[in-house]
This record gives sequence, C-alpha cells and structure tokens, in this order.
Amino acid sequence: MYRKIEGTLRMTSNEASKRYPGEFILVREDPGGMVAGRMSTVLYVGDNYGELSKLRFDFNELSGCVVIEGYNHMRNDLGGVEVGVSSRY
Repeated sequence: MYRKIEGTLRMTSNEASKRYPGEFILVREDPGGMVAGRMSTVLYVGDNYGELSKLRFDFNELSGCVVIEGYNHMRNDLGGVEVGVSSRY
C-alpha cells in the first residue's frame, strides 16, 4: 500500500529516510542524479518496494525517480552490525 505526498516536500535522501523510517520512499531526483546532500522531491511513500518501483514505470511523469529505503530497512541480512574479520594465517 502506498500514498501520495501532497504539496512539495523537498529534502535529501537521508532526511527522507529519517522522516519515514519504516517505509519506502519514491523521490524525484534533481538534475545530476542522487548524490548525498542533493535535494529531491518526495512523491510517494509505502510499505512495499515492489509497488513503488512498479509505480515509477507506470507513469511517464515519474521518469527520473528512484525508490529509497527508510532507516529501518537499511540493515544487513543478519539484522545487526557488520563486523569485518581479518585473517592473517
């Protein structure tokens, strides 16, 4: 399920991830691509990556859009902190 964000809500990808931590966010990138700190416009938020990803291909006006994850989705498969192990043997 997704919902459209009314008005013009502009923020960076990090700000969007913090504002919608448990959701996926469809944003329109500013020209030049998604770069840390670059402003984007939040268009839709939802709980299903596939729905939002499909949505951006259904409408021509959504070209140049990407789906980003809220902070609660940004974790590794183990659900914890990744630790590197160095082997010297």
